[in-house]
Amino acid sequence: MDTTLVDEIPDVSYLEIFNLKTNTGSTHATGNELYIGKLGYISPIQQYLFDTFKENDIPTGDVSVLPGRAFGYPDVNIKNGERWGTYQAFIKPILHREKLTISLFSDVVKIYLNNKSNTRAIGVTYRKHGVNYFVSAKKEIILSAGVVDSPKLLLLSGIGPKNHLESVGIKPLVYLPVGKSYFSQPYLGLKFQINESLSILSNRDLTDHAFLKYYANRKGSFSTPFTRFAIGFNSETKSTKTNSRNIYYAFDGVGGDVSDSHALFSKDTNFKPGIYEKYYKPLANKDGFLVELGCIDVKSSGVIRLVTNNPQDPPLIDPNFFSIPTDMDCLIDGIVYIVDLIENSKAMQEIDAHLSRIAFPGCENLKFKSRSYWEGYIRQLSGSPDSSISSCRMGDGSENSKTTAVLDPLFR
Repeated sequence: MDTTLVDEIPDVSYLEIFNLKTNTGSTHATGNELYIGKLGYISPIQQYLFDTFKENDIPTGDVSVLPGRAFGYPDVNIKNGERWGTYQAFIKPILHREKLTISLFSDVVKIYLNNKSNTRAIGVTYRKHGVNYFVSAKKEIILSAGVVDSPKLLLLSGIGPKNHLESVGIKPLVYLPVGKSYFSQPYLGLKFQINESLSILSNRDLTDHAFLKYYANRKGSFSTPFTRFAIGFNSETKSTKTNSRNIYYAFDGVGGDVSDSHALFSKDTNFKPGIYEKYYKPLANKDGFLVELGCIDVKSSGVIRLVTNNPQDPPLIDPNFFSIPTDMDCLIDGIVYIVDLIENSKAMQEIDAHLSRIAFPGCENLKFKSRSYWEGYIRQLSGSPDSSISSCRMGDGSENSKTTAVLDPLFR
C-alpha cells in the first residue's frame, strides 16, 4: 500500500505506445500495443485552472514523473477519437489464431481442482445462454476476473475461509484468506458553478451538430471521457505529513446536468429520496465543473463475501470505509485544499468559480464547509471508484505472509 505511482510504471511501460511530448526523465515507452494519446477535446475551463496553478507556484506537467503535489493533463487510451482498450490493443490483432477461442456471453461459475492434493486447477465450468459447459486444462488456468469476481469465483470453488464457505453451503477445499484485506479508495465529487458558458451541458452542447462533427473528424466533446481536462495529486495535508501522494484529483468540464432525470439518478446512485430534488435539481442546466477526489493510501480494509452459493447472485462487497479515522481526515483535507485553491485564486474568480452553496441534505444544521459538515457530506456521498485492490492478496512466500496472502510471488 506504500507503493507510489512512479514505482509501478516500470512494470507496465513496456505495453505503451506513448504518443505525447513529456518531461525529461519520463518512464513512458513507445512502439508497443497500448496507445496513449492526447485529449480530442479540451474544456475552456482548463486555462483558468492552469493559471491558478501558476499563480500558486504549483508544479504542472507529466504527473507520472513530478513528485509530490502536482497537476497535469490527462493521458488517455483514445486513438482517432475512439477508445483504445485491451481488446483493440491485444485481442483484435490475434483473432485469426487457430488456437484462440473466445466465448462471448459466458460466465465461469466454478474452478475444479485435482482430487488428490487440491493444489492444481484442472478445469472450469462456464454458463452460456442457460447451459453449463466444462472445459479442461492441460497446463494452467489464468484467473483474471477483477477485484470482485476473482474472489467470488474462488469462493464458489471452495477456496477461501473455512467458516465462511461452510456458512453458505460450500465444501471447503483450500483454506485461504480470499476476500479479506480488500481495499477501496473512497472518492466523491464537488460541484462548482461558474458564470460563463464554458462547460458541457447535454441539452445545449451534445447536439446532432456536435455528433456530426465527431463523426466527421473524431474530435469534440464526444471524443473525451467525461470531458476531463486535468488530473492531479496532493501529498502533504493538514492531517498527513508525508511525501507519498495520498490524494488524487480529476477535473471534469460538465455542468449541472450530470443527471437531469430523477429516475435515472435514483437508479444509478441509490441515494435516499429527496437528495436529487434538494441538491442536484437546482443545478440542472447551469454551467460549472466537477472536481472528483479520493484517498489513495487508505488504511481501512473491508471484505468480499458470498451471500449464497448461487453463482448468479451478486456477492457482498463491504469496503468498511472510514473504520480508520485517518481516512476521513485525509479526504476532508483534500476537500478543504481544493475548495480554498479554486475559490481564492484570481484566475478562477474571473469566471466566478465557487462551490455550490446549497447545503447537502442532512447537513443543513452544520456550519457550511466546516470539518463536521464535510464529514456528513462524505458519509452520504462517497463511493467506490474503479481502483479497488487486494481481495486476492499476493504475499512474498514467507511464513508470515501465509495468513494474509492468497497468491505467492509467482501469482500461483
